Amino acid sequence: MERRTLRGLRLLFKGPRIKLTEEERKQKKKESDERYYNQNREKIILRKKLWEQKNKEHRKGWKKQHRLKQLEKIRQQDRIQFWRKQQKALALQTCESEQYKAYKPEILTSVSTYPLAQLLISGIVLSSFKSIAPLSDKLKYLVV
Repeated sequence: MERRTLRGLRLLFKGPRIKLTEEERKQKKKESDERYYNQNREKIILRKKLWEQKNKEHRKGWKKQHRLKQLEKIRQQDRIQFWRKQQKALALQTCESEQYKAYKPEILTSVSTYPLAQLLISGIVLSSFKSIAPLSDKLKYLVV
C-alpha cells in the first residue's frame, strides 16, 4: 500500500519516467563515471595498484596473451615499414639517376618549377631555355 502511494506521489510531482535510448544511457553512464573518477582518483589508482601487486601472475599471463594476439599485427606493421623504406630508397635512387627529359619539344619551353629549381641548384642551365636564361642568372645567386 505504501509503495503505491509513493509511486503515485512521484508520478504526480515528477511526471512519468522517460525511457532513454541505448545511446543516451551510455552517454549518461559515461558522464557519471567521469564524475566519479574525478572525485575519487586517488582511491581508484591505489585500488588498481593493490590489485596488480596481489595478482602479478595473472597480469603477466594477460600481457603474454595480449602480445601473442597482436603478434601478427606487429609483424605486418614491421613488413609495411620495411617496404616503405625500400620504396623510399628506390625513389631517391631513381630521382638521382634520371635527368628531367621532355617527351615533346613544346614541353621544354614550359618547364615546371621543381625541375627548373633542380637545374638551377646543380648549376646546369640549358641553352634551349632562351626565355629563362636571363632569369636563371638572377636566381642562381638567390638559390645558392
